[in-house]
Amino acid sequence: MESAATTSPSPTQTPAQTQTPPPPPTTQPTNTSPPSSDSTDVPKKKESKKDQLTSPKSRKKQKQKESPSSTASPASEMSTPVDTITIKLPKPDTNQGDHNSSNNNDNNINNNNNNDNTPTLVQPNFKYTTFPLKGYTILPTRNITSNFVRSDASQIKGNKAGDEAICPNEEEEWHDTIIIHPGSRNLRIGLASEAYPITVPHVITRRWKKTTNSAAATTDTTSTAMEVDDQEKEDNDNNDDDDGDDDMQQQEEIALTEMRNELNWRMKNAKRRTLPNADNQVISFNSQAPKETIPDHNDPYRVEWIDLKDAATVQDSYVGEKALKVPLDDNVDYQLFYPWKNGTLNQWDYTSLYAVLGDLQTIWTSAIRSELEIEDLTFENFNAVIVVPDSLDRPLVCHLITMMLEHMKFRGVIAQQASTCATFGAGVSSACVVDIGAQTTNIACVDEGVQLLDARMSIDLGGDDITRTFTSFLQVNQFPYHDLNLARSYDWRLVEDLKEKWCTMNEAEISVQVYDFFVRAPHQHTYKYQCKVYDEVFLAPLCLVYPNILKNKNRDDEVDGFVSGGVIDDIADEQPSNGPTNMSIQSVAATSSAAKLKQALQSPRPSASEGTSPAPTPNSDAAVATPNSSSINATVKKSNTNKHYPIDIAIAQAIQSASGNSDDRLKRFFTNIIVVGGGAKISNFDRVLEDRLLSTVVARTCRVDDVEVLPAPREMDPQILVWKGASVLCKLDMSKDMWIGEPEWTESGSRLLRDRSLLLF
Repeated sequence: MESAATTSPSPTQTPAQTQTPPPPPTTQPTNTSPPSSDSTDVPKKKESKKDQLTSPKSRKKQKQKESPSSTASPASEMSTPVDTITIKLPKPDTNQGDHNSSNNNDNNINNNNNNDNTPTLVQPNFKYTTFPLKGYTILPTRNITSNFVRSDASQIKGNKAGDEAICPNEEEEWHDTIIIHPGSRNLRIGLASEAYPITVPHVITRRWKKTTNSAAATTDTTSTAMEVDDQEKEDNDNNDDDDGDDDMQQQEEIALTEMRNELNWRMKNAKRRTLPNADNQVISFNSQAPKETIPDHNDPYRVEWIDLKDAATVQDSYVGEKALKVPLDDNVDYQLFYPWKNGTLNQWDYTSLYAVLGDLQTIWTSAIRSELEIEDLTFENFNAVIVVPDSLDRPLVCHLITMMLEHMKFRGVIAQQASTCATFGAGVSSACVVDIGAQTTNIACVDEGVQLLDARMSIDLGGDDITRTFTSFLQVNQFPYHDLNLARSYDWRLVEDLKEKWCTMNEAEISVQVYDFFVRAPHQHTYKYQCKVYDEVFLAPLCLVYPNILKNKNRDDEVDGFVSGGVIDDIADEQPSNGPTNMSIQSVAATSSAAKLKQALQSPRPSASEGTSPAPTPNSDAAVATPNSSSINATVKKSNTNKHYPIDIAIAQAIQSASGNSDDRLKRFFTNIIVVGGGAKISNFDRVLEDRLLSTVVARTCRVDDVEVLPAPREMDPQILVWKGASVLCKLDMSKDMWIGEPEWTESGSRLLRDRSLLLF
């Protein structure tokens, strides 16, 4: 270090004077970097107590006075004692200026080290640093939040829209796409490459599980307590029930009178003669009609009932047609379940949502395996399109998609509402779709392929109500099969077949006619009966227009439904969107019911030529109230009566809500009405519906002169029109962006329904 100090130039020298050749190899080379903190060559000087108490500013001034050489170059400001923070300077370049600057730095460092009288400034590392630490921001740990998957702009890991990994293979020509259309009674399923679907009964028969003694004792105690409460309730409500029965009977009589008046009026307009003593002829013939026994070997349509006594072939569950062939009268251990009821998942006969989904998966998997010959292990190579009702809530749709993706292992799934699929099947872009199902009727208006939320309506009327009404008329006319019981599955199917064959609304077919039918019951021979019918074949479908004729219409609508814990987003959309139109329909019916009853009792002309149909409660206080009265609000809240509206009033009100203030739009919807479902198979029902719609208040107020119900294209069965529309939808180019895969569904959930599908809730 001494040799280096003697050869260093003074601080007052110019850069030109310091340009000396490098030292010989024998001498110690010059260090171009500041000494490190761990160097042991320079002795440390103990800091005095006075220096420790001085402030940083005073220390800096004192240092500048005692070492004037520190101002020689900017690099000298970086020179620090041994224990201080040291910053390594970059290596000098080959140019002369940087080399001279490094020499000055070396001289300054050596002079400072050799000056023993200079006070040394000792400070902790990074205590008085002023340069910022860049590269990250220190966040407060108090309120840590995250925006991951909170907004639509979040980037999540998943398949891109239109990804080939989840889209159908074009080389398969739609043989790898399955269309599923579930219903309350039937399941329609088939490949997209096929022209028509396969119809399977949407039912399963399961064996009851035997409970333990403790569970049975608890059940008995609970049932006893419930029976006591029910008995007290019945004792307190006896007077109210008697009054309600009288009112209901009076309503049924009024409705039956109006139905017969409408039949007579239509027969008169069609120039058809009515028989005055037709009812007596029918009753006299049916009461004396004999039955004929047909042996099993002469019956080509005999039913092979399942023998539950054979332990080798007995099963715990039966699906589809086999479920209806189980003789439940002799086997109390089995019960029939319909997992789809009233247009939604069955929440009346099941105690858990997952029990319903389990039965749905069993039925669908069995139908695909038996009818389409596709094994469940190969579902990962197939796509599926599921058609959901218009009134089905978002959480239930999410559960169905989860079942199909995670449990049935489909490659991709598209969910679409029935009304939109009906427009695709009919080949129109805008229409009012009326889906008459087995237990509910859904009405929705579709404009340019998009369903209008304010124009949706669901009423508790369907094909099953026609079946019950038809049965009551047959029993009044002495139906030859006296043991008829709709609680039995085979008797229900018998009446369903008779309804499809006999019921008509064509005036030319209304006459006394004789029909044959066969009764096939388990453990019995086949019996053949003859029966005469007259006007009951026309009056039974009119229950959709006059719902007061229905008896014992209890749907248990007060059930709260299943608790959905897996779907937490869009909670406000979980309620069905039937409220706005229900209130307006009730108002229309309430204001016109009083005058309607007078016309029904005084005028022989039916109500179709005078105005709207009778209100659901014609004799109540709400019938003569104003639309803004509190009695209407109370009537709307009654779950057992607020949805039994006439179908013509519901359609007219839905169209009015969809059109707004546009008369052209209203007239366009009135001339584009599509009727689908099993209820639309009745002959001439579309013509009767057109006449009923022309007589509504909405049509008369807006001066609608033409109402048209569009027929199904190519004489297609209206029951399969929705399924056909779903088959058309999956073949369009836009469907490539609608497929949903399992990884992204697990990551994002129901947000994909809003981003990739045409579903509106």
